[in-house]
Amino acid sequence: PSTIVGADVSESRLSLAREATFSKWSLRTMPEDRISRWFRRDGVKYKLDRSITRDVEFTPMNLAAAFPPQLGMQDAIFCRNVLIYFDIATIKQIAERLLATLSPDGWLFLGASDPHIADLTSCQAVVLPGATAYRRCAEDVSGYSLRNAPLTLIEPIPDEAVEPISLEMEDDAIEGIYSDDLPASSAEP
Repeated sequence: PSTIVGADVSESRLSLAREATFSKWSLRTMPEDRISRWFRRDGVKYKLDRSITRDVEFTPMNLAAAFPPQLGMQDAIFCRNVLIYFDIATIKQIAERLLATLSPDGWLFLGASDPHIADLTSCQAVVLPGATAYRRCAEDVSGYSLRNAPLTLIEPIPDEAVEPISLEMEDDAIEGIYSDDLPASSAEP
């Protein structure tokens, strides 16, 4: 059986998460067939099916402090748009703890606004379609790899296809750009 651990430093946020109730906006990228399968409409909100929520454990946790030992090894960690609130030294410590908590084949997913941790600690950054994930690595260096990531190749335009243009100007054509030459009302003090 799998277990999902939800953690936050705020007890009020954990209480809200335990309710497993979402707005339509929160589910905006989810296909309608999944919403109808896994959520029950409750007024203007959507309640996540009990078959999923019964396997979720919620625990208070401060990322800047030592992780609780009961957390164990994780197959996937989603820590999205949280690291942006810490200084670089703390981000490095948190990243190292998160990576150490991953199982050998585990994945760490950060938010788009979070710093790129491969620049701070040893890990493998894996560029996926729409996201960058991180994995533990045994080496003392960071690595990068692409996994089915869409790439845009820009081919240079051959020189003969570009027609050169000439920008010839007389010296007096640019005189008006100096504040001395502007009318008194528009000149800076």
